[in-house]
Amino acid sequence: MLWRGKRGPGTGHLAARLGSRRPATLQLGSAPGQTRTTQPEGHPPPRYSTPKPYTPSQIPPHPSRCPDARFAANPDGPKRRIKPRDSPLSRRKSRAPAMAELLASWAAEERWMYPSFLAMYAVIYCVGQLALFRRWEWRHRLDGASCLISLAHGSAAAFGAVAAIAAQPAGKRGFAAPNSRLQDHVLDYSIAYFTMDLLHYLAFLPGDILFIAHHIATLFVFITCRYLAHHGAYALLVLLFLAEVTSLMQNVWTLAGIWRAEVPTAARVYNVLSVPFYVLYTIVRGVAGPIFFLKMSMFYLSGQAVDVIPWWVRISWIIVVGAAITVSNLWIWNLWKELSRERKQSMKKKDT
Repeated sequence: MLWRGKRGPGTGHLAARLGSRRPATLQLGSAPGQTRTTQPEGHPPPRYSTPKPYTPSQIPPHPSRCPDARFAANPDGPKRRIKPRDSPLSRRKSRAPAMAELLASWAAEERWMYPSFLAMYAVIYCVGQLALFRRWEWRHRLDGASCLISLAHGSAAAFGAVAAIAAQPAGKRGFAAPNSRLQDHVLDYSIAYFTMDLLHYLAFLPGDILFIAHHIATLFVFITCRYLAHHGAYALLVLLFLAEVTSLMQNVWTLAGIWRAEVPTAARVYNVLSVPFYVLYTIVRGVAGPIFFLKMSMFYLSGQAVDVIPWWVRISWIIVVGAAITVSNLWIWNLWKELSRERKQSMKKKDT
């Protein structure tokens, strides 16, 4: 044990030995302004050296800030490509081949599809009546079931109408062109929907004469085109697209209107959708629809389709479609007036 402040035996010899191993001394180099380190002869260089500090360009990036930083140590190694998340646009593009395959299978299908479509709408209607809306009031329950099958029909029919028209060569798209198999299937799809909804009105709402008359007239036009004339599906599918392109927004607006007096959220949805829906409906039914109807009427009245479509069928189509467009415009006009009246009343309440 060494006592502090007192040198023990042999300490001088130990100090002499340690002193012989002192680090190198600095000497002036041959060139002015330079220094070099020398090591005493007979001694190896120091085992450990002080690491040099990193310069800013040599500091490796953190992996959390640079995903490729883990490959910096081995730039020649294999890099695994990180798969980005699917965006809504890429998912929509991935669904396009599936829809194309479905339409191709429909085009190749030779069976009569109307019974299958009618059974599908019956199942959807029963699910709405017996499961989804079973706790609603009776009238709300009926309206909800009708809107449910309308939701199943509207957007799908609009897309199918566009696809069936686009699948035809440009030379076969005309008011007197023969129906293709895919066009017949789209017509059957709509005939099944109007049949199911007509049965709903006849069974539970027989006093709603306007909707019953509308469905009967629409069924007459579709059935005569599909099973009697076998021509003219192009014109009816364009009108079907114009009629159903607003279906999704209209059904959501209708369901929100059913509950707006009882549910504040439904009232907000109704108020938010009212103006956009009215604008879209006015553009489609008040502008695009009448323009196309005018072209169709001029073609059929000119006698160019006299050899393929009977005259009474053509005249009946003009009457029915013209009446439907007129009723639709009157309906949306009344909605605009009602909205204007409600806005004026709300402004008066704010002023008072």
